[in-house]
Amino acid sequence: MGMGEAQPTEEAVLAMWAGILPHSPGPGVDFFDAGGQSLHLVQFLQQVYQRYRVDLEVTELFAEEFTARRAAAVIARAMEADAEVDDLADRLADLPEEEVMALLSDQTVEG
Repeated sequence: MGMGEAQPTEEAVLAMWAGILPHSPGPGVDFFDAGGQSLHLVQFLQQVYQRYRVDLEVTELFAEEFTARRAAAVIARAMEADAEVDDLADRLADLPEEEVMALLSDQTVEG
């Protein structure tokens, strides 16, 4: 993939930004350099939740320059973490209640 090409999640981020920011940024343009303000950030976070069902940590978005590429990477990590939680919940659902309770209390089940 070339440097100017955007991945699907990055393209979705850019589309969200185009709907809320005063200036439509390209993949490498910082959110705030494109006119983003705190209200725009809140709107973006709401749209991310509606589309991907993930809550993003604002501090993670600001760890580096806040570009669409960076936002897409943060979304991808959040989706992976949610998938891991869902997988764990599915595995716990298959266990007998006493084993789940033992795991939650950090005890081992003798058997």
